[in-house]
Amino acid sequence: METNRSEPELKRMTVILMITTAFLFDFLQFYLNFLLLGWLVGIFAGLTFWFWFRTHGIKIGFSKPKRMFGFAMTSIVEMIPIPFLSSLPGWTIYVSGLALQNKIQELVPGADITKLNLKGAATGAARASGKRVLDLRNNRQNESGGINS
Repeated sequence: METNRSEPELKRMTVILMITTAFLFDFLQFYLNFLLLGWLVGIFAGLTFWFWFRTHGIKIGFSKPKRMFGFAMTSIVEMIPIPFLSSLPGWTIYVSGLALQNKIQELVPGADITKLNLKGAATGAARASGKRVLDLRNNRQNESGGINS
């Protein structure tokens, strides 16, 4: 099955290693925050993940503003020397989201985990307008717009 993907896919082991590395960076940063050195881990983690994603062909930059914004916000939160704020698992959340979004797009081309599914809203609007809607629960058409019992 040939698909037109703009980015190469990540292998399963690469995703696991990325998420594990992000967790280890967050864990190390949590303990170094007590010495007010956690921001050093944040800088190193940011450079590591930017390079790692870049070597696998996944762009984080001006061509992908959502990714760039997420990367920038994660970097800023992780480098602020406030122990509670920088102790949050920001790198784990960001890397997990980006890697899993890539894997979801591999399974369902064009899928985006950040967009809402409005299919149910369209069906509800059709029922409210009184149009004929196929009720999949009972396999019959509902002309009254109400719920079949």
